[in-house]
Amino acid sequence: MRTILIRIAADQSEEFSRIHRLRNYGEDVYRYIRDNGKGMGEVHLDEVDSATTQFFVQGVANSKVRRLCQWLEEEAARQNLQVKTEVR
Repeated sequence: MRTILIRIAADQSEEFSRIHRLRNYGEDVYRYIRDNGKGMGEVHLDEVDSATTQFFVQGVANSKVRRLCQWLEEEAARQNLQVKTEVR
């Protein structure tokens, strides 16, 4: 099982509106993971609701990491956010 760190680009983390958008994005990530089943990992909503620059997706199956990272980056772009994903 892997952990994916999702971090907003440094130049975007200062604005309140971007923090709000990061949290909204995190809630979308939560719903995607919940709806796509076993092995996609888990996101803690309390962590997302307090996020200012980053949050984690934990317990991602090795076979799902690539697919999830691709979706995370595509969804962030759709929401006009620049994020970096780091697999740990």
